[in-house]
Amino acid sequence: MTDPLDDSFGALSAEFQLLRFEAIETLEYCLTKGDSTAFLEFLESQVLSSPPRLELLRNIADELHLRLLRLREQQLDMGEQISAALSDHSSDLPPQGFSALETAGQALLFPTEEFPPLSKAIRSLLDVAHQLAADIQIAEDLYQTVMDWWMALSISASRDLIGIYTLAGVSGDTARVH
Repeated sequence: MTDPLDDSFGALSAEFQLLRFEAIETLEYCLTKGDSTAFLEFLESQVLSSPPRLELLRNIADELHLRLLRLREQQLDMGEQISAALSDHSSDLPPQGFSALETAGQALLFPTEEFPPLSKAIRSLLDVAHQLAADIQIAEDLYQTVMDWWMALSISASRDLIGIYTLAGVSGDTARVH
């Protein structure tokens, strides 16, 4: 005979995994489209659920953090590829007239439009670098938003719990939370 408690935990775990998967899929969609609206709508639905799913929010924040680390690593690799490509084509470039492109905190130089066009490969690398920078900005913003909500809801839940214990007469001193 199966324990009903085991069944309810299994259902909760399955629901948690589905919501986590939905969050990751929504994040992928947002990064592809360059718009975080869909993820923010998903996040809003989780924040407004009763009770809010704190573990899910924390798990989503962890996933976003890992994504940010991977994106930043890709950005560093892209900076190295651009630098190598520019070195390979340095004989094609004029000695002056460079503009800065900031990638992962490193300034890379490339000619402005008034000089001969860069090779197609270098332009392609620059396009990818710009896309990575946009993805990183979206991921950073979403990570910060999720963490802000997680912290606020955690504090609220803690205060509610302290209030319940105080009402139950556990300790009067715990009511003094600032």
